[in-house]
Amino acid sequence: MVSLSLALALCLSACTGPLNKDATAPASLPPPTSPSATKRAATAVTVAGVPADLRPLATALYSGGAVASSGAGTAAMKARTRPSRPVTVTGTVGTWEGTPIAVLSSGPDTSLLVKPRGTGWTVVGGWWPQLGDNGLHLGDGSRRVLFLGSDARVVKGQKIDRSRADAIQIAGIDGRGGGGVVGVPRDSWMSIPGHGKDKVNASMVFGGPALTQRTISAGTGLPLDGYVLTWFQGFHAMTNELGKVTVTLPVDVREMKKGRITLDGAQALWVARERKTVPGGDFGRSTHQGVLVAGFAALTRAKGPDDLPQTLTIISKNALSNLSAQQAITFAAWTYKADPTRFGRKIARGSTGTAGGASVVFVGPQARAVYADFRDGNLSGAP
Repeated sequence: MVSLSLALALCLSACTGPLNKDATAPASLPPPTSPSATKRAATAVTVAGVPADLRPLATALYSGGAVASSGAGTAAMKARTRPSRPVTVTGTVGTWEGTPIAVLSSGPDTSLLVKPRGTGWTVVGGWWPQLGDNGLHLGDGSRRVLFLGSDARVVKGQKIDRSRADAIQIAGIDGRGGGGVVGVPRDSWMSIPGHGKDKVNASMVFGGPALTQRTISAGTGLPLDGYVLTWFQGFHAMTNELGKVTVTLPVDVREMKKGRITLDGAQALWVARERKTVPGGDFGRSTHQGVLVAGFAALTRAKGPDDLPQTLTIISKNALSNLSAQQAITFAAWTYKADPTRFGRKIARGSTGTAGGASVVFVGPQARAVYADFRDGNLSGAP
């Protein structure tokens, strides 16, 4: 994210030239030496709890050795300096859509890594105060990811990625510590590429989540990195495996009273789905879906970076996504660096009416204002 101009200290122990062995000096003085001839002691690196194939990189990261890097981690890896004190590196691993991912931790440092097929471990982002770098390297500028919930009944043989998208939320960050979540009403009347105008949730029936991403990006004017799609059973299992989610409900939802509450998978699913008894109907349901997205972000933040590979593994197991492992891990890592006071939530409300023989939500001035506000990835109004 931040480009650094420091040079990599590769030759700390090299001499500028050979010492003159024939030179003499007064007995009371030590033989003359060149300052550059004084070798710096190698940094002592202890690696614990890290898989064998990741240990060489973990050691090289702090000993000054070569480290493969890409994207946000490239500049920092080239400019890093070795710590003057011994360091201990620990690590955790997981998978995202079949690609190994990892987090290495050492004191205040966090390194994000992926291992694409046919290559070795690669640093793709992180933050490294111990390596002389006070920047944050998670990608440049604003980023947004589309979160979708399919209404497929898998037990009835319905296809997850060809059923209606009844939960549509866009989560974004501005690259400066702020962010937000925008709820897109499922009945929003939009142009679907190749299929004319229809409710936005029909786009997944016509062309899967990839078409939904194209439709929403065009209809909102917001670039999207990719999508994450889950379904009833997947969402239920994901919530339970993550360890439940704590949210603050703005209104009662069935037997669950408003206020702060910890939800298991079944309860979280009802919060995401219920609209008939919720004020505002589908707008109210979309509000609750945004509350859940924020709740899962808070849960991830509370567990800390070391747990990120496990969290992403659970999500990947219970969802479909076109995000690369590099995109997923660097986007999720913003959870630990975003400022909650600069994180907003809004619903792109519109007027209701009839089109194509169905009840729809027209994208009007209020919705367009929300989308315009989110172009920088921030909904809080912070600079």
